Formats: sequence, C-alpha cells, structure tokens
Amino acid sequence: MNEIATSAMNILRSIALSSSKQFTGSFFCFLAGSKVEGLATKKSDFDVYAISAEGNFPSDECVFASEIGIIEVTTMSENFLQRVLAQFEHGFSNGKAIDQYHVLLAHRLLTGIAILNEERFLKIKHSISSKIVANYLAHYNIALAEKCFFDSLGNIEVNDENSAIFNADRTVHHSLDHFLALRGNTSPLVKWRHSYAKNILGENHPVYIRYMELISDLPTGSNRKKRRYVEDVGRFYQTISDNNIAHSYFQIAELRNFESRLWGSDATLPARIAIRKQPCARLFAKSGKYFLMAQNPLFEVSQIGLRVWIEIDNYATQDEIILSLTEKNNLTTAISKEAVLENLMALKESYLLY
Repeated sequence: MNEIATSAMNILRSIALSSSKQFTGSFFCFLAGSKVEGLATKKSDFDVYAISAEGNFPSDECVFASEIGIIEVTTMSENFLQRVLAQFEHGFSNGKAIDQYHVLLAHRLLTGIAILNEERFLKIKHSISSKIVANYLAHYNIALAEKCFFDSLGNIEVNDENSAIFNADRTVHHSLDHFLALRGNTSPLVKWRHSYAKNILGENHPVYIRYMELISDLPTGSNRKKRRYVEDVGRFYQTISDNNIAHSYFQIAELRNFESRLWGSDATLPARIAIRKQPCARLFAKSGKYFLMAQNPLFEVSQIGLRVWIEIDNYATQDEIILSLTEKNNLTTAISKEAVLENLMALKESYLLY
C-alpha cells in the first residue's frame, strides 16, 4: 500500500466533504484504487468513495480537477453497499455471476484507506472477508476457463482454427485469474492483471512464465500451429484445473513439478519413461462429482482415481506414482499399486494418456 502525502489527503478530505453535502445524515469516505495499491502511473486519478448512512440509492460519480490531479468521487448509500456485499455470501456455487462493478466495489472496500469517519469505514470493511471475495473469483474464473476451452475444442472440431485460438487465449487469462484468486487476489480489473501476477507470483514462477509465453505467441498462418497452440493452452488450463482440485479437495497448497505439467515435459531433467497426460484432458466438477473429459465428459472419477490423476505430472513413472500415492495417503503398497494400475488402464483406454 502506498503512503499518501498529508497535503494530498487534506485535499481529498475537502473534496469528499464537498461531495457529501447532499447527504442528510452521517457518512464515511475512503480512498481506493491504484494510488493505494501502488499501481498508479503519472496519469492515474484518485478514486474516492463517499458512503451515506441514510437513504437507499445506487452509486453515482463526479469528477473534480485539483492541484494533485483528477479526483473521481463515487457516492452511494450504505444500504446499497451492504446489498452488494451480501451477494458474496452465496459465492459462485449457484453459477450466478455477480456484476463485475460490484466485485470491484468489494475489492475497493477491502483495499481502501479511510479519509473521513475511520471507525465506520472499518466496521463496514470488516463485515466482509477478502477470502470470500477471492473464493468467488476463483470459482467464477475456473468456470469461465472451462467454458472458453470447451468452445475452443468445438471450434477445432469444425476446422475453425481462428476462433479456436481466440477462445484458447481467453482460457489462458481466466485460468491465471483463477490461480491468482486462490492466492488471495480480489480484483477483477483486467488492466492490472499482469501487475497482480508479477506481484503475487513473482516473475520466476512457472505459471507466470508460461502465461507470458502463451499470450505473447498467438500463431498466425499455419492451421497446424494454431492447433498446437490450443494443445499448449490445454496443458496450461489442465495444470491450473488440477491445482484447483488438489487445493479444494485435498488441501494441497500447490502442485509439484509445475514445469513438466505446463510444458508437457521438463527439459532440465533427465529423459525417462514417464506417464504423460493428453494436453486437452482435464477434470471437471459438476454437482459435487468429478469427471475426466477431453472434448466431452468420459467418466466419473472416484476419490482414489482423483488422487492418481493429480499424481500424474508428465515426469513421474508408474512406480513413482505408486510410491507417492502410498506415502501421501497412508495406503499399503499393494492397494496403491492396484489403484494406480486400474486407473492408468482406464485412462489409456479413453486416450487421456500417451
């Protein structure tokens, strides 16, 4: 969070008070946006919010020119803001999307700093958890990633490679947004996606590196290259999807061997006979059940089948998968071997493995 100079805060308070003259009762004001989050450029404005304790009216905006720059003041009633925040109680479990402006309002409240009436501001701010907003964004974006990738594969089936790479590109962005939300990001702003990724993951994280490669290398010309691009995106989305299942179902903070998962192999490691996933295969959650699918859902996955799938990282051998399953799940070697062999056979028969 950036420090705002005292002189600037005094000007912001003055503008906020002027904008709040229309209010008949008490109110509070806060500053949010790029100036607070440390993302501002020389042309960034100040985003001020003035919230009235009285009335029941939606947001409205006014813009002021000042010696410190442009100040945009958004006014609204506390009742309206509370209704916005209440939407997050339901999450995305019902598949209903929350208006992106409302998501932004929640983010701005969570990251804002008080200008006037700090006590009331903090009370409202603490009424919603950043974890709830991030969880909504995680579920929302993984659902959109699946929709976009499903559309991309549909485009490939009818030889519409141009539409396929467009939808694949959308898949990459939504996949990254999901990955960032799992790490606490609450912002829906696309314009700061790269900055959030760099700040949250760091430029050396494999997901960040692969994301930058994929969005910088949309193919032109050859349809063969375009189909290969869709497969590369498939691996990216597959990795993010697997990580989501590992995180939500098995409470695994982060998958191992991101490199081999994201690129299909790891050139820095010795060659070996590894179990490798088809690039377009992924897990899909529906009504509390998990399905493995490529173009279409193929079969429901058991709990042990989920664990086997998660262990396949395009680098581990069959014996290593058995050993890992045994150690992580408190199973006997015999039980792990039976489960791995059974599930690998089913996956190979369904062409989900090489």
